[in-house]
Amino acid sequence: MKPKINYYLIKLAKENVVYLISWVIIFFIIFICAILFSNKFLSINQKINQTKTEASGLKEKADLVNYKEEIINEGINLDEVNKVFTRLIPNEEDFFSIIVALDTISKKTNFIITGYSINLQTTNKNKLALTIGGAGDNEAFFNFLRDYRYVGGRLITIDKINYNTTTFAQTQLGVNFYNGNESKSTLITAAKLSQADKKLIKEILNKVTLELKGGDEDKSASSSAYSIKNNPF
Repeated sequence: MKPKINYYLIKLAKENVVYLISWVIIFFIIFICAILFSNKFLSINQKINQTKTEASGLKEKADLVNYKEEIINEGINLDEVNKVFTRLIPNEEDFFSIIVALDTISKKTNFIITGYSINLQTTNKNKLALTIGGAGDNEAFFNFLRDYRYVGGRLITIDKINYNTTTFAQTQLGVNFYNGNESKSTLITAAKLSQADKKLIKEILNKVTLELKGGDEDKSASSSAYSIKNNPF
């Protein structure tokens, strides 16, 4: 059975073909305009957000500059502080600075470092764990415990101590040195400086600033002094 042809619809389509084509063109134009408007809107919105971000960044920089000038009156130079922190925790591990740090602590405290070895079990990419041996009298040992954290020019922590309570002659300490880009998050910014922070910063600066100022002058001498030693690492 052949399907019936609706001649009325065919006739109606022929009579209104111009209108149908016009509506198709109109809808097509509206569709294109909507896409163009959407892209334009997204572009403008992106530029607005970028401008806001840049403005916020400029404001933060301006606030930091003003804060740096303000806090200098309290004896804290943020540029110097950041340099000190970068020296204490370098981006990449520097074995020479570890040797110098241990030697500096030894000289300042009279606690003699007799040897050191890497503890591979607790060492990772941002922490070098050493077991160091030392000898000295009670005063030298306690001087070491008082000053070891910063006085050598590197941040050091101790997680284990084995010692003879009588002579301190065969003392062993588990110490850690730190490095890595993650340390950048510790750089001082205006928003983080509480009174406790300021007190700690001044304490650190008092212990390491002289080492930093004299570092360039003593570097060549230290290099020649250590060049004849075997690298223990």
